[in-house]
Amino acid sequence: MNRFSVVVATLAGLALLLTACVPIDGNNDAPEPSSSSGGSHDAHPLPIQLTETPVPLQPYSADGLKKRISQLPPSMAAHQIQQGLHPLDDGEPGSEHVVLAERFSSSMDFELPRNLTSDRISVELTCSRSVPHAFSVIDGNGRETGGSSMGSCGSGGPSGMRTGLRETQEAGQIQVRFEGESDMVLSVVAYTGTHED
Repeated sequence: MNRFSVVVATLAGLALLLTACVPIDGNNDAPEPSSSSGGSHDAHPLPIQLTETPVPLQPYSADGLKKRISQLPPSMAAHQIQQGLHPLDDGEPGSEHVVLAERFSSSMDFELPRNLTSDRISVELTCSRSVPHAFSVIDGNGRETGGSSMGSCGSGGPSGMRTGLRETQEAGQIQVRFEGESDMVLSVVAYTGTHED
């Protein structure tokens, strides 16, 4: 019985050694996990990485803006401003004006009006389904102004950001990136900050 145990142990050891011997010719390497496999590189599911395909640019137009604002969800600051309210606690009352109110279903760039006299903007986004997204404020020369946000939005209420605009920078575009399709609503409010810390 003792000799039988030694034979089994020896055979098991040989089997382990044989399975560890793999040719190093590069043809038997295990395949790398794809980007859709949910590996650790998906820790930042940023739709802004999907810029290889062209993204449409919507030129700025004030035509129909009041009607588009009235169709925004009541929870959005732009809708409240149109109703005469003051929803931005870091802004001077009366300085807020809505510059964009848009509906879309895939990643887009939106041109902002030129010569904004405000020093801050508020960007809000709602989605028909929860979707990771990223958006950035781009200046007139195509550079990010420092205003950007990443997160996940849904139908429960707007997600967004507020950012200052330096005097040397002109806000030129809002870039919105997300994966797949979702019914999205975007609003942008320009305003003058109270400059209180």
